Amino acid sequence: MTSEFESQIKDLVDREVVGRAVERFLTTVPGLVLVRRAQDEIDHAIQELKTIPATDAGRILTLQERIRFNEGLHAWLADAIIEAENATATLAAIESQD
Repeated sequence: MTSEFESQIKDLVDREVVGRAVERFLTTVPGLVLVRRAQDEIDHAIQELKTIPATDAGRILTLQERIRFNEGLHAWLADAIIEAENATATLAAIESQD
């Protein structure tokens, strides 16, 4: 095995490990609370955006940032799980070639 190939395998294994850890975390009370709280933050910010004056640019930017941050959290968690699934499939394909 070349050093580059070993590095790629290690990266795939790392992605698999992180994604599976995220999956397990999301089944725990802290994981469920974190996801629920992020969604609550998004929902509250959207509701507030509906009621503030369009001229309150500072508040609008703050709420938009709160939404982006919490949506980013959701996206990162989902991406970690998807990357784990892709890594698992890639590792299985590599193993089947041996």
